[in-house]
Amino acid sequence: YPHPVSGVEHISTATADVFLTGEKAYKTCKSVDFGFLTLTTLDQRKQHLEKECEHNKLISPSIYETTIPITEQDGVIKIGGEGGIIEYALRMKQMDPQSTGTHILGERDLLSEEIASLAVTLARFHSRARTDNDITSYGSPEMIQYNWEENFNQTKEDVGNLLTKEEYEFVKKRVVEFERRNKDLFLKRQKEKKVRHCHGDIHLENVFFEK
Repeated sequence: YPHPVSGVEHISTATADVFLTGEKAYKTCKSVDFGFLTLTTLDQRKQHLEKECEHNKLISPSIYETTIPITEQDGVIKIGGEGGIIEYALRMKQMDPQSTGTHILGERDLLSEEIASLAVTLARFHSRARTDNDITSYGSPEMIQYNWEENFNQTKEDVGNLLTKEEYEFVKKRVVEFERRNKDLFLKRQKEKKVRHCHGDIHLENVFFEK
């Protein structure tokens, strides 16, 4: 690491590895292919982290810093060092894990001012989130239907394991009905440029409340 580190904590998710060093957090992508997300090449992982950094700076400019290469030279692996690039990492300011919404709720209720502050932050983020013709296309009835069909096809093999056939068919039926019933609304949202590049993983475990 390019700074003193007394210890490293490793966190693994479905798509990434995160290394907590005390001062900074470094996130690398796993080589995965989920259909909707393909990160099997070094260039794909680099571009994904660059886009994540650029996008998340809109909502957390003090946390997300830059994408940096991980290099290897003479058997020594460094972040931002000399030699061949073997991977890329997203460098972030490390936050206190005890300040997440999930941790706070384990000890007390969130305060009304904390909820209001979060709401304002998200509203500002949504107002600045990018929209263009390409992003708008993701809100078309055809694209919404395609994505849901892909989800159902990919989870079909888990019927009888993670959920019953009745549950699977119930959810699928309700989704199809919702799509059909709201087709005009989807088209209206496209016409009014309401489809934006927002955030697909905002939940309290990923929200930090700074004091």
